[in-house]
Amino acid sequence: MTHQRGNGTMSSTSAPAGASGTPARILVVEHDHAAAAAMCTQLVSLGYSICAQVDSGEAAIGAALAQRPDLVVINAVLPGAVSGVAAAEAISRQLGAPLLFLSAYSDPDTVRQAINAQPYGYLTKPFDIRELYAQIEVALAKGRADRQVREALQWYAATLRGVGDSVIV
Repeated sequence: MTHQRGNGTMSSTSAPAGASGTPARILVVEHDHAAAAAMCTQLVSLGYSICAQVDSGEAAIGAALAQRPDLVVINAVLPGAVSGVAAAEAISRQLGAPLLFLSAYSDPDTVRQAINAQPYGYLTKPFDIRELYAQIEVALAKGRADRQVREALQWYAATLRGVGDSVIV
């Protein structure tokens, strides 16, 4: 992958891979429509695929369940009945999808609440696209590793159950 560095911009000639070797599919959850559009444009220019862009916690949960993204980039503080942190917790619990928080807030209470969702990263706004890129790549790699561990544990558990069923005395 080649990158041009300079004025905070990056360009990519090969897409970062998701679970199946295709471009990583990212769900973007941001209530600031202009910021969301700019971020999506930057992410696409880096080779990622935006599977959905939504602006509320409720919509984030629905989109995550429908789209099954490789990564959720979510604002920790969203207006409405379901906060960004609550939506992230629900997505993490139901899908185990890697989460990356973006927020203008870095106060201890907001960060502490975000930690409960077990995010793979937390960036404060404004952020540099290079920082976002690095956080996304780390989150995707850790997400793949965590998924492999979960699958191995499921395989071992099934094997152990099968061993108990096949023992003949």
